[in-house]
This record gives sequence, structure tokens and C-alpha cells, in this order.
Amino acid sequence: EKVGPEVYVSLKTYEKALKHLDEANLKVQYWFREGWCTDEHLKLYQEKLNDTTITNTKLKDVILRGLQEKDEFFQVNLEFDRINFKFRHLVG
Repeated sequence: EKVGPEVYVSLKTYEKALKHLDEANLKVQYWFREGWCTDEHLKLYQEKLNDTTITNTKLKDVILRGLQEKDEFFQVNLEFDRINFKFRHLVG
């Protein structure tokens, strides 16, 4: 996966998922305090938490890979510039 516009869409989706997870967390806490929280509520909350954690890991990997590619591109570009400078009389 490349870092590009689709990552920004994924980040927005991730932000929404965290917002929903935060809301679910507040509901579960409230239901627990009131004695209304069931095993099903906890299971659904845990599933949301797991999904969000997986998304977090995937996005982090994509972003880190993109940063590594950017660094590699920068290094290659420096080498390209060095070679062109060395032979500037040929490449103008």
C-alpha cells in the first residue's frame, strides 16, 4: 500500500471509528454503573475495540512504510543530483 489520498480517507474513517468507540465506551460505563450492562454489550464493545486496534496497526504500518519510501526517494534523489553535478558538462 502506498501513502496517498486513500490514506487520508482511511484516517477520516479511523477518526470516526474512534469517535464511535468513545461513545460506546461511555454507554458501556453508564450501563455498567446502572447494572444494565450485559455480556452481549461487553462483547460488542470488545469487537469494536479489536477492529479499531487492527485499523490503528494497519494505518501505522502504511504511514511508516510511506515515510521509509520518502526517505529512500530523498536518498536516491541526492545521489541523482550528485551524479548530474559530477557530469554537469554532459547533462547541461
